Amino acid sequence: MGPPPRYTAAMTTSRAPSILAIVGAVVLIASAVLVARAFVAQGAVRTLTGVVTWVDTAQAQFDRDVHRELAFPSPSPQPECAEAMLAVSLAPGQSVDVYDGSGAIIGRGSLGPAMAPVSNGSSSGDQECAVTFKVAAIPRATDYVVEVGPHRASYASYDLDSADWDIQLPLASR
Repeated sequence: MGPPPRYTAAMTTSRAPSILAIVGAVVLIASAVLVARAFVAQGAVRTLTGVVTWVDTAQAQFDRDVHRELAFPSPSPQPECAEAMLAVSLAPGQSVDVYDGSGAIIGRGSLGPAMAPVSNGSSSGDQECAVTFKVAAIPRATDYVVEVGPHRASYASYDLDSADWDIQLPLASR
């Protein structure tokens, strides 16, 4: 038998451009999908929810009870966290502002009503107080600052993502 026909090599080389075209098209489509996902993620808005917590000390509770008894001689109920909010400069309905890394305000919400106090297990009788908040339609940013009255906390976007955009902002009593 003689040598193989010459057209075989020509057929192999003619298929090469079509395979390269298919691979190129797949790469182009995959790149477009990644760019589109990045664009959507950049424009996506999130809702930040959270709770502001602080310790209402037994001494502060005692002081409120004494002053309440002096002002109102009738028996009074246990002090609630709503009264203790004043100690940390908070009030129901107070503004919760969210800023991006450049300092521009990108969201605003408000504090809800105070929740009932919960014992924090200390031997002094201290209680933990809390109030919830919600800030809707926050655009994507690299860094965020959450401000409630005089209180501020900074968060990186990956911190909020890992917390599923639900944070706890602990405050110290003054």
